[in-house]
Amino acid sequence: VEVQAMMKWSASRHFVASANLHGGSIVANYPWDGSSDHRSGYVDPTPDNDSFRALAKAYANGNPDMKASREFKDGITNGVQWYSLYGGMQDWNYLWTGDQEITLELSYRKFPAARDLPGYWKANKKALFNLMEMVRGPSIRGRVLDQADKPVAGKVFVKVSDGSEDPPALHWVPVDVDTGDFFKLVVPGKYTVEVATSQGIVQVDNEVVVMNGRPTDIGIVRV
Repeated sequence: VEVQAMMKWSASRHFVASANLHGGSIVANYPWDGSSDHRSGYVDPTPDNDSFRALAKAYANGNPDMKASREFKDGITNGVQWYSLYGGMQDWNYLWTGDQEITLELSYRKFPAARDLPGYWKANKKALFNLMEMVRGPSIRGRVLDQADKPVAGKVFVKVSDGSEDPPALHWVPVDVDTGDFFKLVVPGKYTVEVATSQGIVQVDNEVVVMNGRPTDIGIVRV
């Protein structure tokens, strides 16, 4: 019941990025967690691998112990490269809601004592702020409206592509049904933006340039 409630809540909010907190190691872990061949020990990247790595690095850079890890380069790891996990939050949130979630392992102890919690807060405070600050950085945002300036009825998705062959395109993100807003984390570069509605796919712009340090707003897209 708790898992179903969490899934319903996540699906009802269009989160841009998020993190779930674990114990058992010290590392920032990014998708995929589960591989299609049920193997592990190799990097299995998502279409948004670059921005996922940027999120994980932003966190690790704010946690001295994580950044200095001898086990994980730069204090980050791809989930499949570490070990395969199926049914986890970060893969589900990314695949079904477009939310770019990472998993933060914050302690070698699974169940640290309450008296140690202030120390964990001190060790992770800057890293948590780093992660939140990332949604103010390189990204593409805008609104999808119909010809009457109303949000488009039905499910609407936006795809942002970097033009690379492997992976072929960045992941689709949903458009808010009430406002028409969308927001997609990316790394600096040039992108093509497409909108998919029940009527088909419309290419919006094939030269959206994203600079470092700020979002790129493409304004209102009418379909």
